[in-house]
Amino acid sequence: MDIDTISNLYYNQKLGIVEIAHRLNLKYWQVQRLMKKNNLPRRKASETNAFRFLRTETSFRKKHPLTTTETQLFISGLMLYWAEGCKPKNKVVDLSNSNPKIVYLFLKMLRDIYNIKEDRLRALLYCYSNQNPEELTDK
Repeated sequence: MDIDTISNLYYNQKLGIVEIAHRLNLKYWQVQRLMKKNNLPRRKASETNAFRFLRTETSFRKKHPLTTTETQLFISGLMLYWAEGCKPKNKVVDLSNSNPKIVYLFLKMLRDIYNIKEDRLRALLYCYSNQNPEELTDK
């Protein structure tokens, strides 16, 4: 096996060892052994995961062009996110609010403007010990 090919795939194309093994019809351990034998330093798993993430198709597609009504929805959703959203480093969209109309408007923006895949949506309900979760979800 040509170590230059492995080096190119690993360092230039940013593929992981599993991806290289699959592409070259080798076993994971064969690629790993060749890299070790030729003193090719391994990158951190977090770097490999970041490269894999960048190659992954996004779970949304922003609609273009927008109608006047859609533009208003888009601006409203962005304002809600700016005011009520959390901006973590792990690239999730997080909105915290107890008003169902606000949550509905934000979800409508995600669905209608960004065409977010439904299986990517998660809802968490935080309630106090004196509150009944069933009553809160029935509203």
